[in-house]
Amino acid sequence: MFTGVLDTSYCHDNASHDFETMGDIGDFLEKWPAHALGRSCAKSNACVVNGRIVSLTEVETKLRNVVPKPKFLDALETKICNDLKNIQSDDRDLRFQAFKEAFQAFIHELKTYKPLLSRIYKEYEDYINFYKAEAQKLRPVKEYLWTISQECDERILKIQKRERPELDNLKREIIRLRDLVSQLREDKISLETHVQHLTQSVKDEHDKFRNEADAKLLLISEINALRMQLDEIARLSQKFLIKQTNTTTRLY
Repeated sequence: MFTGVLDTSYCHDNASHDFETMGDIGDFLEKWPAHALGRSCAKSNACVVNGRIVSLTEVETKLRNVVPKPKFLDALETKICNDLKNIQSDDRDLRFQAFKEAFQAFIHELKTYKPLLSRIYKEYEDYINFYKAEAQKLRPVKEYLWTISQECDERILKIQKRERPELDNLKREIIRLRDLVSQLREDKISLETHVQHLTQSVKDEHDKFRNEADAKLLLISEINALRMQLDEIARLSQKFLIKQTNTTTRLY
C-alpha cells in the first residue's frame, strides 16, 4: 500500500520497506519551459513614450506568453475533456476508461520511455484487476446479504400487517381504559365530597343527640329532685296528720 506517488517507502505485511532513490528527477527529464506556465514580465517599470518617461503599472508590464503549450499535451487534454463531456455521467468505469485511453496514447508516443511506462501501466492494471477480482469474489456475499435484507424487510412487513389489527385493538383499549380511569377519578372526587358531607351530617347529628341526651339527663335529675321533694312533703304531711290525730285524741 502506497501513501503517495512521491513516497520513498511502502508497507507490506505490516513491515516498512524503502525504495531506491534516484535523486533529482529534473537531472534526467527535459521540461516544457517553466516560464511558459506563467507570464513574462519586463525588467523595468518605465518606458519612453514620445520622448517622455512613462511609469507602467504592474499589470501593464506583463507580456503575453511567448512559448506555446506543446501540441501533443494540448491534444491529450482536449481529448480527455471531450470524452468526459460525451460521457455525461458519474460512472467511475467510463471516466476511468477516458483517462486510460489518454494514458495509452501518451505511452505509445513516448518511444524511449514506452517499455518502462508500459511496465508501470501493467502493474497498475494488475493491481486494479486483483482488487476487481476480490470484489467479484465478495459479490455473492453482497447478494446474499441483500437477499437476507429483503427477506427481513418482507418478514417485518408481514409481522406488522398481521399484528396491526391487534395493535389497533390495543390502542382502542388503552383509550377506553384511559377514559375509564378519568371517569373513576371523577367518581372518586364526587364520593369523597359526599363522604365529607355525610361525615359532617353525622357529626351534627351526634352533637344534637349529645345535647338531647344531656337535656334528658338534666330533666331526669330535675324530675327526681321534684319526686324527692314530693316524697318529703308527703312524709311531712303524713307525719303532721299523725301528730294532729294524736293531739285530737288526747283532747277527748
